[in-house]
Amino acid sequence: MLFALFSCKAEAEEAVTSGNFSVTDTVSVENVEENAEENTGNSDEVVVIPHFGTADSSCFPVPNERFKTWIEHDSIWTLFPMMNPVYVYLITHSDSTEARKVLETDEVWGVIDWEQSFSNGMKFRKVTHPEAGADMVLNTSCTSLSKVRNRILMLISEPDNSWSKDSSSYAPEGAGCHYNFQKIEDGTVEVSWYCGC
Repeated sequence: MLFALFSCKAEAEEAVTSGNFSVTDTVSVENVEENAEENTGNSDEVVVIPHFGTADSSCFPVPNERFKTWIEHDSIWTLFPMMNPVYVYLITHSDSTEARKVLETDEVWGVIDWEQSFSNGMKFRKVTHPEAGADMVLNTSCTSLSKVRNRILMLISEPDNSWSKDSSSYAPEGAGCHYNFQKIEDGTVEVSWYCGC
C-alpha cells in the first residue's frame, strides 16, 4: 500500500498524474471526502485521506468532526503512524505555505530538525533527540491562551496528564508529553512540548 502526502488537492492531482511521489510520503490529502476504509490492501493502491479544510478563518480552526472521531477511536495512529496529532491536524485542516524546511540532519538518524509553515499563521517545528524523544513547537497567530488551550486539548487529551494551577502546562507526573502554553513577545500564543522519557 502506498501513502502520499500533499497539502492541497491540486498538488495531489499533479503528483499522482505525473507519478512524482514516493514510498517515503505518507498520505494523499484531497478536498473531497473519500472513504479511506474502502482500501482493499492492494500494494499498488494509493490511500486517499481527505483534506478537511475549513471555512473558519480563525487562528486555530475547530477540528473537523471526522478528525475528532479518528482521535477518539485511536484510528489516527493507523492512518498516520508515528506522527504527532497536532501536525496531523495541520496537514489535514490547513494549507501549507511552504514545504518542510530541513534545519539539521544526522548521519545515522536522517532529518532531526525541521519546520513547516501553514495558513492562519501557524508554524510547526520538530527537533528529534535520537533514542530520547522530541521537542515540538507550534506558533500560532492567536492572542487568546484559553482558545488555544481549548482547541489543542481536542487533539492531545491524555488521561495521565493534568493542568498546572496557572494552566500554563499540561503534563503527566513522569514520562509522556509535557505541553507548555505561553504568549511570546509579539503577543501571540506558542505551544511547546517534549515527548519522551
